[in-house]
Amino acid sequence: ATLNAQSTDWVYYTSTNGSNLPTFTKVDGQGATITAVEFSSTITVGGITYGSMGSDDILLIKVTPAGDVAWSKHIASVNDVWVGSLAIDAGDRIYLRFAVSGFNTTVMADDTLLTVPSDQNARSLMIRVSPTGDVDRARVGSIGYAITAAGDEIYALSTGTPGTVLQKWNSDLQLISSITLGTLQMLSSAIAVNPAGYIAIAGSELNLDSMEIQGTPVPN
Repeated sequence: ATLNAQSTDWVYYTSTNGSNLPTFTKVDGQGATITAVEFSSTITVGGITYGSMGSDDILLIKVTPAGDVAWSKHIASVNDVWVGSLAIDAGDRIYLRFAVSGFNTTVMADDTLLTVPSDQNARSLMIRVSPTGDVDRARVGSIGYAITAAGDEIYALSTGTPGTVLQKWNSDLQLISSITLGTLQMLSSAIAVNPAGYIAIAGSELNLDSMEIQGTPVPN
């Protein structure tokens, strides 16, 4: 394949007096760019300055095809929050999966207050953001680490005990189905679904001595 140099239509900069780490970027069906940024201290986007509540917060930014900031959403807690994955469905709805350190705490996702109870699994959260920037759905706990969208459905991959679990959610963040793949406990993972519905999973294994997928041992 040949790669040809293309002209740059626009470049957008954010300013910060702390750390500024873009983690995921997706493009929706209208050509807008959605970027999830982890930041500390302050960050300025579209003339608005945001201050972190804890050491690390998240800013979700939508930039139009012309390079203008359409909106930005602040996800904050007195505990650290960090991005897990980002997906956009066929209706250009945005799904941000993130996690928070600590228990018995709260997270502000724009104007939506999420309460995190004293449960290890509850520290995984997901919000749905409309194309116009409204946080209109939120879920705490039992959300996979890596997510991807296929049509109006969300596929999520989580790992822990007893192993790796594949979940399918509808666009309202209601669980449709869930299967345990086996004893794999992934340190990191990624998931994708092709137009025919085949699911691809990639990740690094935590325990190579007991690796199997749906009962079939996998050689080390």
